[in-house]
Amino acid sequence: MFILIGLFLIGWIRLPFLHTQSFEEKIKRFLERFEGKTQTFWLYFGLTMPLMFTSSFGPIIPTVFALGTALPLLIVLLLLAVPSDSPSLMNKTRKWGTVTQKLAGIVFVLLGISDFMAFW
Repeated sequence: MFILIGLFLIGWIRLPFLHTQSFEEKIKRFLERFEGKTQTFWLYFGLTMPLMFTSSFGPIIPTVFALGTALPLLIVLLLLAVPSDSPSLMNKTRKWGTVTQKLAGIVFVLLGISDFMAFW
């Protein structure tokens, strides 16, 4: 699986079903089921609140949860908003994203080969 994912990230394997209309509709329908605030509700009340009642740091856990979910989002939004006026910076960002994806693909392929050799 590592090798297949790595080859996909590198761009050597294309998955034709990813660009079909029916696949995109299925993904949209799947995501519509989770739209809204229900997932945050269940994560907060299903995980954070029980931890708060059983842990010695009780009241700190919801605060850490709120900061841990809000700060990364705000940082990413800030980073996306600042360079949006500069086309050259956007091109550099896109180029680095492609390079990072290819490097991640290479790492996945190497991990897959390593696993294959270890368990052969």
